[in-house]
Amino acid sequence: MIRIFAAFFILASALSAQAQDAPASTGGGGLSLTHSIFGGINASTFKVEGVDEDKVEFGAGAEVGYSLLIPFGGSFGLRTGAGIVQKASVLDTGLLANGDLTLRLTYIEIPATAFIPIG
Repeated sequence: MIRIFAAFFILASALSAQAQDAPASTGGGGLSLTHSIFGGINASTFKVEGVDEDKVEFGAGAEVGYSLLIPFGGSFGLRTGAGIVQKASVLDTGLLANGDLTLRLTYIEIPATAFIPIG
């Protein structure tokens, strides 16, 4: 997992360095090419078929990524990037002394959303 975060950080740094040569603004509307690195924590739970919901608890996860806002004209843009997301949940199995089983899901998320500034 640490290798994935390190590789992603290096990639984001390289993309940010190359983007310094890009034009700062598209003119007229004030939107400009914007790069950012984001990170955070989350609390999530999974629905496990055949298991009572009282036995499934929230688990902590993390998210880190790179975001890029690409303007198209002055009033519309596309926000995209990539992020590594980890979500977890704890399941009380009651089988062992501790009885807890941690379910963990790690994936790469590549969102593409429309960006329309208001105001």
